Amino acid sequence: MKQFDWIVGCFSTRQKSLRVYNRGISQARQGKHDVTIQHYATVIGNSAVPEDVKAMSPFNRTLAYANVDDSRGATDLNMVLKMRDAPPHMKTGATRKLARMQQRAERRSRSHD
Repeated sequence: MKQFDWIVGCFSTRQKSLRVYNRGISQARQGKHDVTIQHYATVIGNSAVPEDVKAMSPFNRTLAYANVDDSRGATDLNMVLKMRDAPPHMKTGATRKLARMQQRAERRSRSHD
């Protein structure tokens, strides 16, 4: 019976989305940030993905965006904050990352004045 449960679990929405999410992590470690962003977008765009997995994806996509100097990360962090069932630690991390991004933007703005 455990084998059957394992097989069924391999095909669950949660497991499928975690595999795509983990591929994103693997690509990020290899410095392939554009591919990483695509993997996370796949998870984010799937309405059947559990909320905790969905919250991890935009948070980590923000980190990938930062590596390609893309300003879309703030949008993803705000997405995490709006998720009703996102884990509290993800919301805390998103709040902190947004504050750091804002501070950097303010410093850049002052240095260009």
